[in-house]
Amino acid sequence: MNSPLVTNILQALDKLDKNFSYAVYSRAQKLMPRLKPTLVALEWSCNGLIWLAAAIILIVSNQEQSSMVPKLLIGLIVDILYVATIKALARRRRPTYANQRDQMIVASVDKHSFPSGHCSRSSYVLLFVRHYYAQSSPFFVFVVASWAAMVCTSRVLLGRHHILDCVAGVALGWINYTLQFHSFMPINYIGMFLIRSLFGSKAFNDPNDSDATDAFID
Repeated sequence: MNSPLVTNILQALDKLDKNFSYAVYSRAQKLMPRLKPTLVALEWSCNGLIWLAAAIILIVSNQEQSSMVPKLLIGLIVDILYVATIKALARRRRPTYANQRDQMIVASVDKHSFPSGHCSRSSYVLLFVRHYYAQSSPFFVFVVASWAAMVCTSRVLLGRHHILDCVAGVALGWINYTLQFHSFMPINYIGMFLIRSLFGSKAFNDPNDSDATDAFID
């Protein structure tokens, strides 16, 4: 059990986070008629179901037998597992000051706020892209980084999450990437085995498998 001191600190942090998040949200409301279409587009652009479907389609139509997209699918699935587990444990409610019923399908199913799945997914995708394209296409990495930053910002402006939810989501995306590509955990090995079993025994080859290209890790 938490000590009274720890409980008081957590409660104070929770209150500060909610107040600051609401202040950011409320200030954005004057611009919301112009901002909301863009913010909703960003929300859709990082929707987990869309990303999973796109990755599976690319794997099925893969002609070069590259392991890059299968490993993206692995990371996306593991991200969902991480987020779902932590949300079930934390059980922090979404902000009450914003209408959550317009959040596509998610709000009616997922009422928990900590951590932000959109933020964890976008930060993971950014690090994944950086892993493969840092040397060959830095401008592409910059574009994805800008997209990821806007997705995270949109979560607060739309009132989907509190700021700490988003910070935790970004950290979780970084942890997901690190464990998949820069640890001894056999996440890719197990994931590739399952993907080969599901989609056929294609000899996925990836020259970047042993590369440590991410500056945050190396």
